Amino acid sequence: MTNQINSLNFTKAFNQSIESFLKLLVKATKLPMASVLAYKEEEIIFQKTVGVDHQLFKKVDDINLQFDGYFKSKMTLVKSDLKGRILELNPKIEFIEGVLGRKDEVSYCILLFTTSDKSHQEELILAENQLSHLFLSQFLQNQSDRLENIINSTEVGTWEWNVQSGEVKINDRYAEMLGYKKEELEPTTLATWLKIVHPEDSGLSDELTQECFDKKREFYNIECRLIHKDGSTVWVNDRGKVISWTEDGKPLIMAGTHTDITERKLQEERGKNIINNVPGVVFRYQRFKDGSDRLLMVSEKSNELWGYSADEVMNKNQLVWDNYHKEDLAKHIESIEQSAKKLSYWVDEWRYYHPELNEYRWHRGFGNPIKQDDGSIIWDSIIRDVTDEINTQNELKESVWELKERIKEQKCLTEISRFCGEIKDQERLLSEAAKIIPKGFQYPDFALTEITFKGKKYKSNQKKRFCSFV
Repeated sequence: MTNQINSLNFTKAFNQSIESFLKLLVKATKLPMASVLAYKEEEIIFQKTVGVDHQLFKKVDDINLQFDGYFKSKMTLVKSDLKGRILELNPKIEFIEGVLGRKDEVSYCILLFTTSDKSHQEELILAENQLSHLFLSQFLQNQSDRLENIINSTEVGTWEWNVQSGEVKINDRYAEMLGYKKEELEPTTLATWLKIVHPEDSGLSDELTQECFDKKREFYNIECRLIHKDGSTVWVNDRGKVISWTEDGKPLIMAGTHTDITERKLQEERGKNIINNVPGVVFRYQRFKDGSDRLLMVSEKSNELWGYSADEVMNKNQLVWDNYHKEDLAKHIESIEQSAKKLSYWVDEWRYYHPELNEYRWHRGFGNPIKQDDGSIIWDSIIRDVTDEINTQNELKESVWELKERIKEQKCLTEISRFCGEIKDQERLLSEAAKIIPKGFQYPDFALTEITFKGKKYKSNQKKRFCSFV
């Protein structure tokens, strides 16, 4: 914007009147001018006099503007009264009734006036201040209405606590989410809060509040339980901050909101119950490009699987890595790296030394990798203790092996028995038996059999292992 107020042919006095009014507005609202008028800083030009652009200030004659409710009647009454009194004092006073418009099309009606006669300057200043305060009231009420509409649409409870007096102001929603009418909780004080907050959560709330008072943190933010009028539990996200301080640096006003998060908490609890009933540990594992990693969202069976609590392994996952069997560690890391490289499903088995059980346990893990924007990989994973399963498998393998060995032995005996019925020559029978016996060993190609009968030896053809029968 480049057009200045003098392009509207306003007198210097009118320009100064606008300037004094805007300065009062900025001082009272503690907002920069751009925020008051909904413009960006670079869109408003200020020099020695306020450069109010013609798009900001317009004469009433140039627009068709309607005001509703309280401010329409209030402004009409005040303007009429002031005009009459001022004109009685000095008929030479000039008036311009106009509209100061925000960029977002919210507009405010103001009355500017001036005179070259200095004899009634005091009355002019008084009238100017009254009009400016009227405009300011209208501005603040508009801001308040807009904020109230936002709050109502989001269904949040609001609170404002005078820390020094102990008085607390709340809105209707604050009380409604606990089953009360606002009047039932009035007068609202710190004692009211202690009555409705869950005893197990009041300590943390006090701690965070004190940190705000000590200026160790700017915002107070906690998820806590409140007690409903019917005795049930209501979960809220309680947020706030100290918005004003006394001259000696003590907290004066702290304000904030309550958002009902009961349904979300119930869903989280149901999800947690499902996860905690899954055999093993459900967790999220993140591995970064530099090889560093961390455990996230570890389920409650962590201690059962690893010998450490969920909080312990999330704070220091090296506790888990340190207990991997050294013969399995390299292979395990390689399986993770291959899964990350190919974004393929991860599965592996390894031995883990359980610090509480003082023994190695077999673990099996699997998870699906998802690449993140920062290049890291996250696996939503499950690890189970499969020691009993693997021991059973090993026992089964041993049993099968032993069965096969017995079968081989039985086949040898059967074959020798058959030869006994077919071969009448004793020496030939012993010679054939020596050849058959190695077949009953685990490694027949490495067995050597020697049968000694009446001082004579009968040997098999193999030469690597020796078994003697006399």
